[in-house]
Amino acid sequence: MFQKMYDALGQRVRRTVETVWSDSLRDLSGNVITEFNNACGTPPCWVAGYMYLGGQLVAEYTNSTTYFAHSDHLGSARLVTDLNKNIVENLDYLPFGEINSTDSASPPSNLPAWSATPKPPSTTPGSANTLPSSPAGPPPTPPVSPPSTPPTPNPGTATLTLPTTS
Repeated sequence: MFQKMYDALGQRVRRTVETVWSDSLRDLSGNVITEFNNACGTPPCWVAGYMYLGGQLVAEYTNSTTYFAHSDHLGSARLVTDLNKNIVENLDYLPFGEINSTDSASPPSNLPAWSATPKPPSTTPGSANTLPSSPAGPPPTPPVSPPSTPPTPNPGTATLTLPTTS
């Protein structure tokens, strides 16, 4: 069983795989700052802490080690290094942020935290690849103004003019 729970803002707050759950706490900007789970036997157990600079994830502290994210020009983490400058993960992404490949022996269980663009839950039942939308919703539709001159009728068509009432 794999299950995710989201808050009213569409941000993931719990992930459950089989009997192990993982809760995320976020800062006021919506960035995950820490994670807890029940894998230690006496929940909650602290799992990881995340550090940000200018809204970008720069480091993760987990398993008594600090890992650093090295982002590309779009803000997605491409390399993850440890304190000794060793490459721990080399990430590649498909369009829209799905992880394509990773050059690591075994990806950590919290790998999605390195993704720069979290995906909200799909609003279409059965849809696995719904494009993410902004938290504020879709962009406003510009008002449509009537044309300044009436359209010219095509040859061979009739024009019907109805009287207006005041």
